[in-house]
Amino acid sequence: MSKKTFDFLNLPEREGKPRKSGLTLLRDFGIGYNAASDLVVDFREYIDYMKMLHFTVLYHQDNQSLVKKVRLYRDRGIDVFPGGIVFETAIATGKTVETLKVLKDMGFNTLEVSDNIISYTLEEKLRLVELAVNHGFKVIVEVGSKYPDHPLQASEILDDVNVLISAGVNLIIIEKGEIDLYFEKSEDDSSLDTIDEIVEKVGLEYLTFEAETLEEQAWFIKRYGNKVNLGPNIHPHAIGYLEGIRRSFGREIGYTWLKEIGKKD
Repeated sequence: MSKKTFDFLNLPEREGKPRKSGLTLLRDFGIGYNAASDLVVDFREYIDYMKMLHFTVLYHQDNQSLVKKVRLYRDRGIDVFPGGIVFETAIATGKTVETLKVLKDMGFNTLEVSDNIISYTLEEKLRLVELAVNHGFKVIVEVGSKYPDHPLQASEILDDVNVLISAGVNLIIIEKGEIDLYFEKSEDDSSLDTIDEIVEKVGLEYLTFEAETLEEQAWFIKRYGNKVNLGPNIHPHAIGYLEGIRRSFGREIGYTWLKEIGKKD
């Protein structure tokens, strides 16, 4: 971890990269190369994964900056993957192997295996995970619904999640729609207790929560500490706020470290 100007203040720190927990997954929504370069100069220590907008991948042209950005991120120790719709498109068109080879040539080292639009069985998903792993990719899988009509129960996913992890999946995303519904029903403590059950039975290091607002991110950090994984789909401009919350600097987290050291005996 690089030296900071105000190290003499003994500010709160956390585990540096590479790390297995406390991961932050951002999304590149199509920012320009110069903006991406500025981002990694200031914040590369705090970014673990970058998800590239599926449109910019599917409609990539040789003269565009996507590949250059992927290499920029990778060179700064950031794993890079395309939005899940890219591989769903490959599945729908029967071009999974060809797509994996092109993605590898473009510099991607991680793949999201999702079923937002294309539905398939667990056995089919396991086959796709194995295919991706054999092509040298880290694999991220999403569970839950984008538009749930009831809060996700741990019993609905635990068996599948543990099988997927055993098959080589690196991270399981808990879908944003499920997170939003948990918070809508937060007056019912049992709905949030479900998250505790999933964390207990799967392990915090294997889960990442698609919490997009600072309030939701702060809730997860308060509940599970700064080793909770958050993202993807976090906007690049939010990384400074989120990293501040991880270190207890922020209204959403209550500036707890500063309050504690400021107490008078």
